[in-house]
Amino acid sequence: MRISFDLDGVLYDFHKSFYDFFVNFFGEKLDYQKFWTTLDALYSKFLLHNLLKIPIFYSNQFPKIKDLEVVNELDRKGYDIFYITSSPFEVELTRRNWLKRFNFPQYENLICSNDKLIPIIKYEIDFHIDDQLINLYRVRNFTNPILFEQPWNIAGRKDFICIKNLNELKAILEGENCGREILERNVRVSTRQYANAIK
Repeated sequence: MRISFDLDGVLYDFHKSFYDFFVNFFGEKLDYQKFWTTLDALYSKFLLHNLLKIPIFYSNQFPKIKDLEVVNELDRKGYDIFYITSSPFEVELTRRNWLKRFNFPQYENLICSNDKLIPIIKYEIDFHIDDQLINLYRVRNFTNPILFEQPWNIAGRKDFICIKNLNELKAILEGENCGREILERNVRVSTRQYANAIK
């Protein structure tokens, strides 16, 4: 069984790191949820694009102990684990070093890609966990998508199986709490079928 995790908003609290920067250096007054639901309207794309390339945002947060335990348990059970992130390529080494520093299993399976569908098809991922609705809508016909609940994805929760933490993911993978429904609802499409479809 192959499973992939998004990093930011799932395993890594990038959003807290970024928000804290705006509070400390720009005097941001909005609360966390309001900030993340209005960010694009508040600041220029140029500023945000360049800030996203700063490595410190991707390395100054600690993982949740429970999350790390779940990922290591999946590794012990024989899952192939991938970390698929849309982080800029400029911070790929920072991301890999963070995974290695905190002993995430199979950290070498880190993939930075603006289009997560490509590695999901290439590696025939069975389950993908992400906090961004746009990513899950794109990949949902090619894997079993699971939405990690965050303030910015409330509107799309009705369309996906949702989890609040990785312990809930364990229940799904063990066939409990709608796990079977996931497997029956989503249609896996092989790489070859996909290649034929886009010809």
